[in-house]
Amino acid sequence: MTHEDVWRAIERFATEHGMSCSGLAKCSGLDPTTFNKSKRWSKEGQPR
Repeated sequence: MTHEDVWRAIERFATEHGMSCSGLAKCSGLDPTTFNKSKRWSKEGQPR
């Protein structure tokens, strides 16, 4: 499983449940920006 696979699965799960990634994060008790595309890679280019 790759980094991209994990993020694709998160996006698919949110969509299948009628939510955005932000909505999924909020529903999970996380900060709404947790699953933002800008947070998927560090400034150094490392996957998060």
